[in-house]
Parts: sequence; structure tokens; C-alpha cells
Amino acid sequence: MPVIWEIWKERNVRVFDREECYTQALLAKIMSGHERDNRLAESRCEAF
Repeated sequence: MPVIWEIWKERNVRVFDREECYTQALLAKIMSGHERDNRLAESRCEAF
């Protein structure tokens, strides 16, 4: 889900604000969100 969300947010910025980021920057945002979600999931699993 974070991948779709980041792409959707980038799309909105491009359409409404007429700005864009480089593909590598968008991929970095997606990867950092993915890593954050993995850490959160791991911490939840350790609680059990």
C-alpha cells in the first residue's frame, strides 16, 4: 500500500502544483516507507 500511496501523492503534486521529483527521489521515498513499515511489523511481532 505505501507504494501506491507515494505514487498517488506524486501524481497529485505533478497535476496540482506543477512540480515533480526525480524518479530516484520517488523510489527513495517508497523504500524508506517500506523499511519503516517492516520495522513496525517486526516490533509488533516481538510483542507476542
